[in-house]
Amino acid sequence: MNAPVNMDMIVEAYIATRDEIKRLEKELEDKLKPLKEFQENRELYMLGLLNSAGCQNMKTKHGTAYVLTKESVTMGDWDAFKSWAIESPLAKALTRDDIPVEVREEVYQAFKQEAHIEFLTHSVAKKAVQEKLEEGEPVPPGVNFVQVKTVGIRKG
Repeated sequence: MNAPVNMDMIVEAYIATRDEIKRLEKELEDKLKPLKEFQENRELYMLGLLNSAGCQNMKTKHGTAYVLTKESVTMGDWDAFKSWAIESPLAKALTRDDIPVEVREEVYQAFKQEAHIEFLTHSVAKKAVQEKLEEGEPVPPGVNFVQVKTVGIRKG
């Protein structure tokens, strides 16, 4: 017959294994760090070569190096973004001439009290920002947009 499961023994083994995993991950991270730094330097050098040659890609017998543009869209100032995305459009809608002033103020105050803004995450849709930029519009207030050029490699 099997021995009864001892929760303490299982927890002890679990913690020991978790600690060993962390130790091995740290060891691997330390070994990979200089290799990753060397690869980053190679990427910068290749980007310089591509830029000097005035081309977007360069084919070799071992593979193709190409310019890769990475974009990052992050929230920088939530209050500025919230004002632009939510409060300003609401205020603009409420300034129509056919809405009496007292109703506008009442609706705006009710919105501020009932909107549950706290349920929104402080992030922004990258695709929506990219589309605005493609339309020639500026980056929305409160949003950080960074574009970085790097090099990608396709094996030949």
